[in-house]
Amino acid sequence: MELQIISVKNSFYYLFGSNLNLNSMKTIKLIQHTCKILIFMVLLTYMANPVSAQNCQGKTLTIGGWGASNTSNPNVSYLYTNFNSAFPNGLVVGCSGGNTLSLTSPQAVTDFLPSGGSASPLNNTYVNPGSGYNNVLAGQLVAVMLAVGFDNYDEGFSSAAANLGDFVFTSGTFQGMTVSQFLVLANNFIGGCGTSQYTAAQFNEAATAINQNFDEGNVNLGYLSCCSLKIHVSYDPIKCHGGTTTVHVTATGGGSNVQGVGDFVVGAGTYTYTITEGNCTDTASIVIGEPSLLAVNIGNTPILCHGGMSTLTANVSGGTGSYTYLWSNGATTQSIQVGAGVYSVDITDANLCNSSASITVSEPEQLTVNIGSTPILCHGGMSTLTANASGGTGSYSYLWSNGATTQSIQAVAGAYSVSVTDINSCSSSASVTLSEPEQLAVNIDSTPILCHGGMSTLTANGSGGTGTYTYLWSNGATTQSIQASAGTYSVSVTDANSCSSSASVTVSEPEQLAVNIGSTPILCHGGMSTLTANASGGTGSYSYLWSNGETTQSIQVSAGTYSVSVTDQNSCSANASITITQPESLGLIINKGDVTCVGGTAAVSANVTGGTPAYSYLWSNGAMTQTVNLPVGNFSVTVTDANG
Repeated sequence: MELQIISVKNSFYYLFGSNLNLNSMKTIKLIQHTCKILIFMVLLTYMANPVSAQNCQGKTLTIGGWGASNTSNPNVSYLYTNFNSAFPNGLVVGCSGGNTLSLTSPQAVTDFLPSGGSASPLNNTYVNPGSGYNNVLAGQLVAVMLAVGFDNYDEGFSSAAANLGDFVFTSGTFQGMTVSQFLVLANNFIGGCGTSQYTAAQFNEAATAINQNFDEGNVNLGYLSCCSLKIHVSYDPIKCHGGTTTVHVTATGGGSNVQGVGDFVVGAGTYTYTITEGNCTDTASIVIGEPSLLAVNIGNTPILCHGGMSTLTANVSGGTGSYTYLWSNGATTQSIQVGAGVYSVDITDANLCNSSASITVSEPEQLTVNIGSTPILCHGGMSTLTANASGGTGSYSYLWSNGATTQSIQAVAGAYSVSVTDINSCSSSASVTLSEPEQLAVNIDSTPILCHGGMSTLTANGSGGTGTYTYLWSNGATTQSIQASAGTYSVSVTDANSCSSSASVTVSEPEQLAVNIGSTPILCHGGMSTLTANASGGTGSYSYLWSNGETTQSIQVSAGTYSVSVTDQNSCSANASITITQPESLGLIINKGDVTCVGGTAAVSANVTGGTPAYSYLWSNGAMTQTVNLPVGNFSVTVTDANG
């Protein structure tokens, strides 16, 4: 037994045989893995005299396992194995994808462990090497892989597909190997791993399986010819949703008359491209994606009060990468603070794709308030103040400067303010000054009554209030001025607002100017009387005018009739007259009797006329009676009346 090492694609394959001229070869690949051995065995069958080439496009041939007869081609022989389990159900040989010749074992062979165990799957694919190997003998590809492992790790026959050309041998021989030969080989290979050595007993099962499960045989599949035409499709990604790209379709492995190549402008989607040259075709399908639609909407916070601010936020979705922002007011941040108005934002993503949105930011109407008032008609009256609010949002609350919280209040003259607040706590204020008419007042002017029984002019003088006045006197008169005698009077004055005021006055007059004439009696006939004008009432000092022209208060007069006119300082006058009498002239008649007797007496009576009784008598003899008895002689009597 001779061991030869052949380097294929930088991997070491161990070829066992005495020479290189036989039809069948067995190749073992030893791989060191944590001081254990993995052995991969490949049976290659070479056919010296191939039949004429056939086009394998789309054709496959199944080689049955377990010694089954192949009815599809009676000229084909196949490998026979006496595996008890896990041998492949069949091997498929054919062209895959136009220029790929695949050999696939759908079920792996047994993976033997030194201590025994179950099988592990193992699948391998062989790929046509491409240019230079367009025509490869199918018999060179028929292989069964047997993995003999010394740990739980199974490495595939190749981590990448092995080129067909790597396994083309022009000659070779194969003989079975003994357990001891296999053991020496394994232990020599892992000699650098310390004291770990595998015994013959450990390799017995694996080596026996290697020798027992391969019977040489020939497979005649004919000469397969696969096209080398290869399609290549490339394109740049679509940068923006709804955009296009150019698909570049090129070919390799073909001639100068390949159909279907070129540049194609397409949007996102699934596309299949086929190139042809003669009987050879190759097809590729691509799915061209695109970024999701770059979209933006503007979120905003509400403006609560007129003139307030809203936060606008550009909410972006789709597109690619990070975003830049450009607002219509020049801002470049994602969020901005704005007042009411129309705003737009342009969004650009990393691929310079654009999207825009706009928004109209509204605000409540300006919250305003004015105070309506009813006029105060009369001084000291009341006005109804009403806060009339407009704009703002929702219902209103009120706070007056006097503490009231109703929409309307009753107020006297003065200054008032109100603050109105809406449901967003926006507020507005207004103030008003309430005026009132001046106090309506009236006083009564009167002219004095100069003389008792005279008239006074009463005039109602109104002030304040509003507009013109009307008058109503207590005597029923409705003029501003009236003529009135002495007495008490009142007047009610009413203005244009029906406000009223009253006043009263007592009109006085001088006492009745009166005069009487006092007189002293004329005691004796022909005597004088003193007349005195005694005035009362009237006003001030008096002046006198007597009927005899005298102007003094008292005058001396004889008997007669006299009058006097008394005038006060108001020129009021009073008259009086008097008749002054005087006693009749005092007369005396003496009645005497005759003395009848000498020495006798006679009754003598003094009979008085005129004068003023009673009379007193004084006789010359001293008697004082009216009648005396006188003797004869001369006697006299003096009679004095009451006035002396």
